Amino acid sequence: PLISTPLNVFYWFVEDPLAAGTVTGSFCSLSYGGEFYDNVAVRTRGGASLLWPKPNYKFDFHSGYHFRLDPDEKRVEEFNLNSTYSDKSYIRRNLAWETYASAGANYCLSLPLRVQQNNDFHSVAIAVEQMDEDYLKRNDLDKDGALYKMFNPGTSSVIDVEKKTRLHEDHSDLQAFLVGVAIANPGRTDYLFDNADLPAMVNYLAVTSLIHDNDHLSKNHYLYRDSDGDGEWRFLPWDKDLTFGRNYTLTGLVLNDEIWADIDPFGHPLYGDRDHRKVDNVWNIIIDAIYESPRLQEMVMRRLRTVMDDQLQSPWNPKKENIMEQRIAELHADMASDVALDFAKWGTDWGLPLDFLGGLNQILDEFLVPRRDHLYVTHGPTSGGLIPIAQADGITVTFGNSDPDPVSGNPLEEYLELSNPHSTSVDLSNWSIDGDITMTFPAGTVIPASDSVYLCRDLPSFRSRAIGPA
Repeated sequence: PLISTPLNVFYWFVEDPLAAGTVTGSFCSLSYGGEFYDNVAVRTRGGASLLWPKPNYKFDFHSGYHFRLDPDEKRVEEFNLNSTYSDKSYIRRNLAWETYASAGANYCLSLPLRVQQNNDFHSVAIAVEQMDEDYLKRNDLDKDGALYKMFNPGTSSVIDVEKKTRLHEDHSDLQAFLVGVAIANPGRTDYLFDNADLPAMVNYLAVTSLIHDNDHLSKNHYLYRDSDGDGEWRFLPWDKDLTFGRNYTLTGLVLNDEIWADIDPFGHPLYGDRDHRKVDNVWNIIIDAIYESPRLQEMVMRRLRTVMDDQLQSPWNPKKENIMEQRIAELHADMASDVALDFAKWGTDWGLPLDFLGGLNQILDEFLVPRRDHLYVTHGPTSGGLIPIAQADGITVTFGNSDPDPVSGNPLEEYLELSNPHSTSVDLSNWSIDGDITMTFPAGTVIPASDSVYLCRDLPSFRSRAIGPA
């Protein structure tokens, strides 16, 4: 009761803290948000981070007794209590997940916690929900869809892949998708249009580019398929420690103080394809297939510009009005007193002697400032136009063809076309249509210039129409 802090306090009781700090783990009790949880499994998680003095932990709850991480959200079965040892700003994970959420992309619940272990101060750590069926339900995805954790850049459906759901099936669905988007398939663009959730893909790539995640090409993402629904695939983001300028480098590996914001190909808007590879020469086959298509590339760049304007703001915008600067200031105010305790206990024994404010200033001065210039100017409309101008206020699209009475007699084959008559793409994210057809367009819905989009009552039925469009 004597603890006074703006942060949520996570009370952790464990008989043997040393056992909890191993990969085999132990059991513990927790008190959080006015609820008490007993016999919770806890262990350390990660790869290189297992050697850090301040490790990452995983907490796994019993069926029927899941954890309420956020009072406004559904419960989670499992969550990770992530160390800040590699992030001197303490906030990169939170800032990244908030950016995905604000853009309407799939995201993980995440928030900073003050951790008390056996009634003593333990740390400031970042809670992130685990990717599982609870995560899928919270993100309005079918929990019975196929979920794969990827450890390769789309080169195999079985090697370095963990299947998390639909374990009664093999990996043939993933194999078919990877064959469809492979370079060897001359129809890989058409395959994407028929088998990928393009708004979700577009939105994922736009936000991931904005936050400069350089570590998502061969890991740190999941692939998900709506197996029993429309059958479409999407990326799901994961593990956002190497964002906002932090990178894996061949010299310093993960623990380094290098900040990248405007170094191409790593900071390029098309990062991840064959021509814009990771520092260790990795590129992702799915991303390559998307950027190889001029239509799909145009869609991602339009969405990227929207997210830039909504969340990053241009280099000419007053700094005090910028959303990210304001959010960083809020996090600093909320976390500073507890981070001081954390820094005194754990400190840092690598790189520059940066305290909390020094780590935040790296994001503010060494990442956000050059990142804005890189996206708005270097790759903006005045320098080749890869990233287009801002979308005009009041821009309109028109109704095109429709088929309210299919000759097949199957009403599920109905469609309505929306056409873009302009010479620039239009981002329809969160636009709505009302009348006999009522819907809100998912984030990432973009119509390329002089192109169109079809609204379908049922996607599988539309795709199987005997008479086009199909």
